[in-house]
Amino acid sequence: MNMKMNINNTHPKIETCVRHMFIDTKYDLPFYAEYNLMINFKRQDTIPTCGVNVTRDGMNFYYNMEFLDNLPQEEVNFIDIHEIFHLLFNHPKRTVTGRYNPKLANVAQDMIINSIIWSDINRRFVQIPKDEKGKNMALFLPKEYVDQGGKVIFEPLYEWLAEKKQEHDEKKKKQKGCDTCGGSGKKDGKKGGDGGDGCDGKEPCPDCNGSGKGQ
Repeated sequence: MNMKMNINNTHPKIETCVRHMFIDTKYDLPFYAEYNLMINFKRQDTIPTCGVNVTRDGMNFYYNMEFLDNLPQEEVNFIDIHEIFHLLFNHPKRTVTGRYNPKLANVAQDMIINSIIWSDINRRFVQIPKDEKGKNMALFLPKEYVDQGGKVIFEPLYEWLAEKKQEHDEKKKKQKGCDTCGGSGKKDGKKGGDGGDGCDGKEPCPDCNGSGKGQ
């Protein structure tokens, strides 16, 4: 086996992942192993987890040392394949050339990749990464999108998510309370008086007419 990985830059758990891809025939993952050998692995503790991009130097895989240190090997295996899929699908370039919102684009791309990994890769080799509270960190294709026959392609999923986000934002905006009174319907007034609206130190908010709802 001709395996040439830069030991100084590659996290030990990633190196273990690639070795198993090459050697263990029950997983049948030599393609992913070979692909790893074409990637520049770079420790970068200024990022919280892991990420990839493509520069003049080639394909780059950046990782936070402590993040990978604290994950079981099977979860590191999941992340390694996850980042490889971002490169295979040319996601960095498609996000830029399509002028997509980077955060929403990454959500859509992650949903597609994670769903593919969980359906196609041997469950003994990968496990869904979990946060420090034990909750799954991976996003998957929304059931509603799948039930509607949505394509497992980045661009259509992005447009669907963008529409859902817009619907959510508009609904939230309508439900938002008045900024002046915070939704209470009352505004600070002078205490005392003859028992009218201002006797308890509050008076109807002039901006929402006491309804508490935004205009």
